Amino acid sequence: MLRRAVLLAALGAAFAVPARAQRTDQAERQASAACELCHADREVLRRGAPQGWNADSLFVNRQSLVGSPHENVPCVRCHPIPGVTPHPQGEARATVPCGTCHAAADSLWRAGPHGGRRGKPEAPCQACHGTHGMRRAAALLSGEGLRHLTERCVTCHPDRAFQPGDVHRGKVNCASCHGAHMIQPVNDPATQGIPVGIADKCAACHDSVAVRWRGDQHGTTALRQAQGLEPVGANHAATCIDCHGGHGITVARALDREVALVEKCAACHREEGDSYADSYHGRATRVGYYRAARCVDCHTAHQVFPSSDARSTTSSANRVATCRRCHEKAARPSFVAYRPHARPHSPSEGPFIYGAWLLMNVVIFFTFSVFGLHTVLWLLRSMQLQWVERQRRKALGLPPKPKERTPLDSADRGHGPYIWRFRLVHRIIHGVSVVSFFILIITGLPLRFSCAVWASQMMSLIGGARTAGIIHRVAGGITIAYFVAHLVYLAIFVWQSKDRKRLFWGPDSMIGGPQDIRDFFQMFRWFFGRASFPKFPRYGYNEKFHYYGAFWGIVLLGGSGLVRWFPGVFTNVLPGWAFNVAAIFHSEEAVLAAGFMFLIHFFNVHLRPDKFPVDGTMFTGRAKLEVLIEEHPLIAGQWAGDLADRPVSLKAVPDAVAPPPPRWLTITAAALGLGALAVGLVLVGMILWVQMC
Repeated sequence: MLRRAVLLAALGAAFAVPARAQRTDQAERQASAACELCHADREVLRRGAPQGWNADSLFVNRQSLVGSPHENVPCVRCHPIPGVTPHPQGEARATVPCGTCHAAADSLWRAGPHGGRRGKPEAPCQACHGTHGMRRAAALLSGEGLRHLTERCVTCHPDRAFQPGDVHRGKVNCASCHGAHMIQPVNDPATQGIPVGIADKCAACHDSVAVRWRGDQHGTTALRQAQGLEPVGANHAATCIDCHGGHGITVARALDREVALVEKCAACHREEGDSYADSYHGRATRVGYYRAARCVDCHTAHQVFPSSDARSTTSSANRVATCRRCHEKAARPSFVAYRPHARPHSPSEGPFIYGAWLLMNVVIFFTFSVFGLHTVLWLLRSMQLQWVERQRRKALGLPPKPKERTPLDSADRGHGPYIWRFRLVHRIIHGVSVVSFFILIITGLPLRFSCAVWASQMMSLIGGARTAGIIHRVAGGITIAYFVAHLVYLAIFVWQSKDRKRLFWGPDSMIGGPQDIRDFFQMFRWFFGRASFPKFPRYGYNEKFHYYGAFWGIVLLGGSGLVRWFPGVFTNVLPGWAFNVAAIFHSEEAVLAAGFMFLIHFFNVHLRPDKFPVDGTMFTGRAKLEVLIEEHPLIAGQWAGDLADRPVSLKAVPDAVAPPPPRWLTITAAALGLGALAVGLVLVGMILWVQMC
């Protein structure tokens, strides 16, 4: 009997619940129909809305709910307001919590940052989903739905809006990556601050890439660090957003993105980043050369392993294949022995690489220290002598020395006939060397100082790194050609000379000797007023130093340039470290040559008081006798007395009497000289700008 009574009671309750629910639903719908009498009539709302309320915000009709997931939900189920009009002021805004029906989503929402926890203001359901015109979840996956939900998020997070060019714009919305209700911080403390949660979201769309990343050095380390199995340290292993960023992701292989990726790699791999920035690849990338190799070209993007790992693209077994992608003819074992991340300033790089760096730095320091001081003291001494002369005339009551007309060519000052000083072949080689030198400097400077703000613009003006490279190589070939021509000329000249001893040891010699050392120290004593000005032969010690400096520079720059120009040829005979040495020589010698030319050589031919505005001897090939006696008395004094008996020679033969230079030649020489000076000073300023950055 008892069991039968319990069963009948249960059946009665089971049938009673739907009956009550049906009666309740019918009552709610009748009450909701009454809601429409006011809320579907704008005129009624405008007359009856409480003060301070926006009447239009209270307007709701059935059309407002069409397509909404709440289309069939009665009004009073969400707004249990007493059926008294006007509604009581304190209860007019009352609503049933959304969690009453959506308990699971409500729990996730309350645990996240939008639920009012963690000290942040609450973002209610309506802020994201809207009120009456909310969309179904499936509709949010459409283009319009993606835009709608993103706009909702942007109202509170305006700095996170999708920007033009973002690859995710119009394809995903914020919830696609951050989740809908259980939104966790990107650097979630639960995963040791490592954004592996975002990486999992990325994997939903980029599954094949995610599989590769999870298996490489970055992925395995990041996952172990997130689980607390490895210490995080200063930098955690890279996840998706560490390399690609979270917002504003541009299309793959875009140059600006590739450059930014290099900088992101360098943020963690600082030593490798610094060495890459000093390499040709790094410099060319910074000035906009798309074809230059970047980190991912050698190490890949999502299959990164240490070089000691056989799976690495830079392992000893795979390095040739990796290099061969770009260097088809040079991918030999000796070529891949080149150290792309060498640190030349470290003795650990070995005696050749470190020795080359040390040698060039010692040479640069010695050259600029000694001859920089030499230049400054010469300028100060010249100015002092001018001041002493003015004071002497003033003390004697003499009027100031009348200012003579400053000739365009300082070799045109004074009296006496013109004397040939340089042969035509010397002047031609000098002219070609000046032009090729400036071309080399202008095309190489933006690459050498690629970190400067002007480097990219200058490279663009040239036509880009590829065009600059072609021009640079042509100018380098011209330099090697005139250097070889000069050596051939010297060999023929020495062979035909009747007094070879005089060429090597006499006053006509370009070979340095003991007298040059004595003249050097006497010059420093003259700077301080302790000795007379040295009496130079045909070529003074400073001219010889300039000449041998050019020899040194062409050998280093030309030799290292050829090694870098034709790596496929030189890998047959040179070891891998030789390419690192060539890079050091080429880069440092270029700085030395440019600095010496523009600061020291230009002083001697332009800026010295007795040379200003230009010494055109090397352009016109001749100078007045008074100038030669003043600057080269040991050679000029030998034939100064019998010049009256010598005929004028139209051929440029040294020491012969020359006709005056044509006016057009003097003007051309001055224009070229002053133009070179102006360009040189601008380039010096650009180099100094980099050093002061």
